[in-house]
Parts: sequence; structure tokens; C-alpha cells
Amino acid sequence: MPRTILTLLGGLLVVMISGLVCLSPAAAAWVPTIGLAAGHQLLLNFRNVDIRQLITLMSDLTGKTFLVHNAVRGTVTLVAPRPLSRDEAYQVFLAVLYSHGFTAVPQGPIVKIIPARKAKSSPLPYREP
Repeated sequence: MPRTILTLLGGLLVVMISGLVCLSPAAAAWVPTIGLAAGHQLLLNFRNVDIRQLITLMSDLTGKTFLVHNAVRGTVTLVAPRPLSRDEAYQVFLAVLYSHGFTAVPQGPIVKIIPARKAKSSPLPYREP
């Protein structure tokens, strides 16, 4: 019997039916979606999704713990025409951060998400996508 899970995640309604995950903003006309394709690949489609919601989603998908700088703000539109592996989805996520002026800095068990200009001027390890 298919298992259905409904939950609210940072303003997104998450519906999970037998491994297919669809995300939609509570009152938006356009529905961003994430689906699991064959082989546990992800289908990503977002329009004007808050970047912090994307960070939360990537944490859930990757199991990574993110520490987010308070300057990390903005909206993301992402259209991926083909399914992506979790690793590919994470690389796309890093590219999205970079295109918005942010970067992910691994430090021990956490990944800090900070403005790229701060990373370039600090002694932290810095990684571009």
C-alpha cells in the first residue's frame, strides 16, 4: 500500500507518496517539484524558492549539517531537464550558492554557508564549485 506523508517545511508543503517527493509553496500558482527518478536520482524544478528553504532541503537530501550566515538571503529559480544523482544535485546546489554570491565551507562536521567575499578574506578553507 502506498505510504503518503504530508508535512510543512519552511513554507513548503511536502507530499511524499511511495518515494516521489513533490514540494509546493503554500499559496503559489507555480509548483516547484523534486521527484525521485529510477536509481534514486532527483528531478529538480524551482521558481522563486527562498534560498534558505533550498538549504534545508539539501540538508535533508544529503544528511549534511549547514550553518547559515545571516546574510544568506534571496530566491532561487532552478530548472533541471534531466534527473540528477544526489552528488550532482549537491554540485548544482554549490553552483546556485556561488551564483548568488555565497559559498559552502566545510569545517569539521558542518558546512558553513557564508558570503563568498567573507570566505576569500578569511583563513577558512575556501572551495568554489
